[in-house]
Amino acid sequence: EEKINALLNKNPVIRYNNKERAKRRLANTLSLVNK
Repeated sequence: EEKINALLNKNPVIRYNNKERAKRRLANTLSLVNK
């Protein structure tokens, strides 16, 4: 149970990090296109 709870607690963090990474990637491609 503890392991499962730890995984569940980590998942939102992983999701958030992926979202931030995707945003950064989009911003980078947009800046390249604008140049």
